[in-house]
Amino acid sequence: MQLIATKFPWFLDTFKSYPYGIQRADALRYFVLYEHGGIYVDLDVVCNKNLDFLRHFEFVTPKTYPVGVSNDIMMAKPHSDFALRLIQQLPTWNVFLFVKYATVMFSTGPMFVTAQYALYAHKERLFIMPVELYGKYKLTGDALFKHLHGSSWHGSDGKYILWIDHNAMLFASLVLLLLVSAATGLLVFCRHRAIARRGNGGGFGDGAGGLAPGDVEDAVRGALHRLAGMPSTLLAWSGLSPAGGGARKGPARGMVPP
Repeated sequence: MQLIATKFPWFLDTFKSYPYGIQRADALRYFVLYEHGGIYVDLDVVCNKNLDFLRHFEFVTPKTYPVGVSNDIMMAKPHSDFALRLIQQLPTWNVFLFVKYATVMFSTGPMFVTAQYALYAHKERLFIMPVELYGKYKLTGDALFKHLHGSSWHGSDGKYILWIDHNAMLFASLVLLLLVSAATGLLVFCRHRAIARRGNGGGFGDGAGGLAPGDVEDAVRGALHRLAGMPSTLLAWSGLSPAGGGARKGPARGMVPP
C-alpha cells in the first residue's frame, strides 16, 4: 500500500474500496510492473526455462482458456504503455457483479486484462504467450512454466461456475429442458383456463377483451417453436460446436517469438 500511497495517491480510495483481498493483490501487481518492470508469476506457477528472450517485449501475458489472456504470469518494461493503461482503467472497472468470481474476474482479474488488451491500439508491442509456452493446459517440452493449480482465491461461487464450464453440454440441456417445461406448462394452463371461461359463458374475441382458445394455443406453440432453435444458441454460448462432435477447440496459437 505504501507504493500506492506515495506514488499513486489518486488510486488509494479505489484500492481501499475493493471488497476482496485478491482484487488488491491483482491491482498491486499492475502498479509494481508499471513502476519497476520485471516478471510476475503466481505462487502456484513454477518457471521451467530461461525467459531472457521475452525481455525485449514491452509487455508479456499468456493466452488462456476459454478466451482472452491471463494475469498469473506477466512481464513488463518499466513504465510500459500497456501497464499504464491497466492502472488507469482500474477505477473505471471497479464494479460489483453480485458474486465474488465475476466481480474479481472483470474488475481486476483476467477478464479485466483481456478487455484492456482488446481495446489497446498497439498490440504489436505485446507478446501473447501461446499455450505451448504457457504450459497450463498441456505440459510439453516447450512449456516455460509448470502450473500447480492452486486457485486459492476462488469462493464457493467459483466452484459452481467452473462446474458449468466443465459440464457445458449438460447445463445447456438442463436449461433447455426447463424452458420447454415452462412453455408446456403455460400451454396447458392457458388451454384449461380458456375451456373454463367458455364453459362459464365468457366471450373470446367478441369484444369481451379475451383471446380465443386457438389464439392462445397458437401463441404458445409459436414460443415452443422458437425454443426448438435454442440448442444451437445454447451450445454456441457454452463454447461447444455441434458440428465438432461436442469437443471444445483449444485456443489459437499466439505470436511466436523471433
